[in-house]
Amino acid sequence: MSARPSGPSRTGALVRWWSARNAALRWAAVALAMGSLWWSSEQPGNPLGTGAVAEYLHNGAHVVAYGALGALALTALSPPGGWSARTVFAAVLIAGCYGVVDELHQWFVPGRTCSASDVLTDVVGGSLACCVLLGYAADRPAARRLVPALVLAALGAVAFATWGPW
Repeated sequence: MSARPSGPSRTGALVRWWSARNAALRWAAVALAMGSLWWSSEQPGNPLGTGAVAEYLHNGAHVVAYGALGALALTALSPPGGWSARTVFAAVLIAGCYGVVDELHQWFVPGRTCSASDVLTDVVGGSLACCVLLGYAADRPAARRLVPALVLAALGAVAFATWGPW
């Protein structure tokens, strides 16, 4: 018996609906996500407070935020039927490059730091979200099999960003 019901998934239906929107709207969503990340990076310090748990949650938010950016970029690049390894790589590259730009931006914000480990967390978050979309929205079993490993990589990247040397 299959662990996943047959037929179209809700994720796939939502992604197909979003992908049918005008390309300018899809790219506007990418720009809006980038603007939200930029604004968030302008805020001094950690809004969750201090301490190990607050720092871990703050660093974990990178996975979610850059996962959303990667997913939006993937759907802006092409519809689910057109996704290839090159398209997924491009979406992750967009999320990762913006992570670099945002970290450099934080260098100039009082109370914030520029961190290579945050960029690693951003890339893992973008990769995880794109793999989830590829696996579930485009129904690619090989991508679904990568999701648990990427979840572990995300947890490790967040731990490294929280307690690592840089």
